[in-house]
Amino acid sequence: MKKICFFVAASICILLAGKGFSQGNTGGQSKLDDGFPLPFLEQWNYGTFETNNWITESENWSIAWQEGQPAPSAQFTWDPIQSDYSIALESYPLLADSLTAGDIYLDFDLKLDNYLPTGNEQMLVQVWNWDTLTWTTVSTFSNAEGSFDWVSEHLDITSQAMETIFKIRFVATGESSLNIVGWFLDNIHVYRECNPPLELEAYLYYSPFGMYLDWEAPEGTTSDQWIHWDDGENFTAIGIGSPVPFDVAARWESGQLTEFEGDSITKIAFFPNEESSIYRVRVWSGEFAANLIVDQEVNSPVIGEWNIITLLTPAPIDITQDLWVGYQNDGANGYQMGVDDGPAIDGFGNMLKFGPEWRSLLEINPDLDYNWNIQAYVKHDIADDTLVKYAIYRSDNSMPYYLRDYTDQTNYLDDSAICEPPAWTHYYKITALYINEDDTCESDFSGEEGDICEGIDNEDDPSLLIIYPNPASDVLFIKSEEKIESVSIFDSKGIKQLNNRTIEPLNNETVEIPVGSLAPGLHLVRVETDGGVIGRKVIIR
Repeated sequence: MKKICFFVAASICILLAGKGFSQGNTGGQSKLDDGFPLPFLEQWNYGTFETNNWITESENWSIAWQEGQPAPSAQFTWDPIQSDYSIALESYPLLADSLTAGDIYLDFDLKLDNYLPTGNEQMLVQVWNWDTLTWTTVSTFSNAEGSFDWVSEHLDITSQAMETIFKIRFVATGESSLNIVGWFLDNIHVYRECNPPLELEAYLYYSPFGMYLDWEAPEGTTSDQWIHWDDGENFTAIGIGSPVPFDVAARWESGQLTEFEGDSITKIAFFPNEESSIYRVRVWSGEFAANLIVDQEVNSPVIGEWNIITLLTPAPIDITQDLWVGYQNDGANGYQMGVDDGPAIDGFGNMLKFGPEWRSLLEINPDLDYNWNIQAYVKHDIADDTLVKYAIYRSDNSMPYYLRDYTDQTNYLDDSAICEPPAWTHYYKITALYINEDDTCESDFSGEEGDICEGIDNEDDPSLLIIYPNPASDVLFIKSEEKIESVSIFDSKGIKQLNNRTIEPLNNETVEIPVGSLAPGLHLVRVETDGGVIGRKVIIR
């Protein structure tokens, strides 16, 4: 430990002589005025450590002109002989103090020529954080298995490097350098990446005409989804048979919530079944729902159907506590609460409280093998001061890509696409932009997607089914020459958003479907008529 501390102090002294530092009232700590911004790449092409201000305390570190990926590389050799040694090759400071989004990675290539496989000779990869003033070992290699050829390493050093000034070093340690011939190090690359959009789709759209793009938000920026234990279909309804207020809930243990850290519940869906009842959606946390977080009355619920209620105040998810989501009935007589047809996810999808304690339906009656129709919409927001936008790039007829537009949605209608003989091709790539006051990070491209446009068919649609408007915002009308029996709507991932329901037509031909609660994007509408089942793609805005 003393050797490492001494080396850190020596490193600072050398850097003070080589680059600009200023000394402020920092308790003796030097403050950096200069350093290398990211990305930083070292391939030793200049044949010297001094070009990029690498420092070492020993001539064991040198440039190997005949070895590398490709040559040259840096090498640590056995000569001069070292015992009980710890000798580092240390970078000049790297600047990430203005970076707030994405991840920082360290890539490098490493090779070992070994003599005796003792397991005591090691290469430590470490990161120095200017805020914590500590070196953190992020990877370790040893000679236990003898020599190995070039290996490529990819290390996530975000927690050590983001929003600070940092350094990296490669420390050769061991009992005797005679046990090895040499370590070889090449292609050191330190860089920042932000996650790109996923699952880009692009296809022609005729009403209005254009190329429609649909994609998923980048990993880590959204986990928006409905969570639930029921199967989404209402089977029957249950009541307790006495005029006593009671609560029902779906429950998640803290260990099941890890992926929702930082997320909030913004909507609750439930299936009320008694007109004379007053319903209140609720969210609790803790063991036995100890803490009531949300208590919101539902105005004019639609009886016998799924109701999606937007919470006036989102409920943050505490992943260290159990989560309970449900609703209360005021105790009016009847069968108030909708359930699926089971089997019950006991202790999770079937919790009930009337009186002082919570119990599951199966505890009350083994024949009640159901789950409550209760679902919670979990919404994830990245850092409050970070805005995610999308840059849309387009290529026409295999020409170079150019920036077409920006949007903050995960779908886009390009109404400038050319569609006339001869056929035109339009291809697209999308990037994500992470923007705040101090930092902007543009991701790599999504996958490439496109379509061929050979001209617009102006003939009337011969289908027996018409769905309009498309795109839709608040309501969707479906017109059919056949009697419509039911309608279901699925999102682009195939998750059902509107369950099978009997439709009351506006007239003999047309039905109206409210879609204002659905998330924007591409949806599939499944319509069951007397003549069969028809599926159509619809955009919700």
